[in-house]
Amino acid sequence: MDDTYLSINGLSKRFGSLSVIEDFSLQIAQSEFVCVVGPTGCGKTTLLRCLMGLAKADAGTILLNGQPLSLKESCVGYISQEDTLMPWLNALDNAAFGIKIRGTPRSERRQIAGKALDKLGLSDIASRFPREMSASQQKQVTLARALCAEPEILLMDEPYSQIDSTSRRGLWEDLLRLKAQTGVTVLFITHNVEEAVYLADRIVVLSDKPIVIKQDIRVTLPFPRDIADSAFIELRERVTEEIKWW
Repeated sequence: MDDTYLSINGLSKRFGSLSVIEDFSLQIAQSEFVCVVGPTGCGKTTLLRCLMGLAKADAGTILLNGQPLSLKESCVGYISQEDTLMPWLNALDNAAFGIKIRGTPRSERRQIAGKALDKLGLSDIASRFPREMSASQQKQVTLARALCAEPEILLMDEPYSQIDSTSRRGLWEDLLRLKAQTGVTVLFITHNVEEAVYLADRIVVLSDKPIVIKQDIRVTLPFPRDIADSAFIELRERVTEEIKWW
């Protein structure tokens, strides 16, 4: 695609004799919201770890806006499924933690963090510690921390997998609202097909390892999406069938 923003070309990753990723390529346009789904254990998280530089690829290139992806130079936000908040810091200081490491002065980082919390409707919990927050609020504070760095792209690894279904819907809405406000590019790993259909501009369906793209589906359902709508259900079932091992 001519407007490629994130370009993954010929990526390969092996663990001993096990080939998880082999000659894998994926192109993502700026401001796209791409969900990646596939069988459990196929290599979705390994793919994201390679993009993050947390796992060293054996071959291939990863380019962001035509330049090698580097977390030190690029504005990349990363949100994992694990709890990464510091229990001794309140919401405001947790949100500011990433830019604190980058050396942003205290008064400036607290101002930036305050705006990020406000953007997510979290101003009223700024002084709360993680133990005083709900699980969904903790996830939102983690997202606020990523926003403080003004990311050009968000890499999200099953961030809401441990959140109950009722709270998860609210998190989806907040993420879509944020996407609409900022135009940030999102690569979102999930095993939840309903989540993918609700959120994505494109759904990339992976095979078992070594991963290949089985389907690259452009989602044309209008927002806001209704999970009870017949077109939504049809697409959800189509994607689910593609993921099956057999």
